[in-house]
Amino acid sequence: MVAPVTARPRPTVTPTSEVGAGLRAAASGEYLRRGSSGEGVLELQRALNARGWQLEEDGKFGAATEAALREFQGATGARVDGVVGPETVGKLTASAGTQVNRRDPVTPQPGGTSDYRPSQPAPVELGAPSGDERQRYDYYASMVRRAGGEVCPNGQPTVLGLRAGEGGAAREYRDRFIVLTPDGRVQEFTGATYPGQSSSRASPDVTGDGRGDVGMIRPGNYTVVPNGEHAGAASFHVRTRDGSGSIPGWRDTNQDGTYTGTERAASERRRDTLTGVLFHQGNSSAPSSIGCQTMSPSEYRRFLDAVGGPRASFTFTLLASR
Repeated sequence: MVAPVTARPRPTVTPTSEVGAGLRAAASGEYLRRGSSGEGVLELQRALNARGWQLEEDGKFGAATEAALREFQGATGARVDGVVGPETVGKLTASAGTQVNRRDPVTPQPGGTSDYRPSQPAPVELGAPSGDERQRYDYYASMVRRAGGEVCPNGQPTVLGLRAGEGGAAREYRDRFIVLTPDGRVQEFTGATYPGQSSSRASPDVTGDGRGDVGMIRPGNYTVVPNGEHAGAASFHVRTRDGSGSIPGWRDTNQDGTYTGTERAASERRRDTLTGVLFHQGNSSAPSSIGCQTMSPSEYRRFLDAVGGPRASFTFTLLASR
């Protein structure tokens, strides 16, 4: 996930800013993506603002522009990849002069759903694939891509996290982590994407009732970097794709160990975040965290080898089951 779009005054948009020469070039194969700059990006920002977004029109394709673009793609049924090419330019042309409903359903993600929102990947079916390693790699890679993630960018491993249900405090490891490496290998591990505790004084009190509210990160796409030792082994720090350590999350505000739809919706309205979220070693038979991604010591040792050791960096896509 990327940083939320910062609200700014709506600009005045003239019809000539809808699809100009820069976007026509993108439609012809000169794609625009994160890191691009210039007239085409400025036209994109103006076009998105005309459809309901509120971006700074600076001609720089940064995190906020990518987030708005992905929302637009999702709301109009385009492929959600954060890249401006012929399909996206076509959607911009078709929606000229209209406000896009940013809460509309989008093209189904893995497993299909009718209530997916562009802000996070849709729930999926978590069945294990059959076939040889190549077929399993392609299966998991397709899940990452459909969720808007990249597979092994810049030669880094990709970790796919599969959360069983909506999670919640538990006394066993019940989730899966799949490590995909650039050489085509697939390795699977059992762990937890949910906290092992239902309350903690170390968690912030977001409701002001005098009790710390434990949280878990929301499904999405992240980057992960080395963090040094934690809980007796090497650890990794989870960040948003633009490098922030504040991760969108849900909080258990009544400390009952579950994350109800009401609590998740309230967290999203408050824009709750978790900081200091790590991949780290847990207890031998149960998670021990207040929001981190954990595995048993034996699984975690294997995981360290799979991602390339304690100094590795990798991308992380987290999905939840329907």
